[in-house]
Amino acid sequence: MIGCKTGTDSPSEIFSGRNFDKMLEEFKHQYDYVLLEGAALNDFPDSKELISYVDAVIPVFSADTVLKVIDKESIKYLKTLKGKLIGSILNKVKTENLKI
Repeated sequence: MIGCKTGTDSPSEIFSGRNFDKMLEEFKHQYDYVLLEGAALNDFPDSKELISYVDAVIPVFSADTVLKVIDKESIKYLKTLKGKLIGSILNKVKTENLKI
């Protein structure tokens, strides 16, 4: 796990001074999956910096919130990623709202 000390650094600031590409390549040989987590695009657009390092993007949405215009803009952006958007996760789903 790699993190930042202050919580205010962008990904490029966190990875500066490290050979991040080489480190990711080593992880790919050691692990089946390497996950990179980024903050919400609406609040922290610097998460877009991580996209160049990944093969796929899976956004997470909350079932208890309504999509706003800015959310739809983020989804539109994710759709432009040349096939990297491979699905999504819906969390905070209440089982009583499911019809099976």
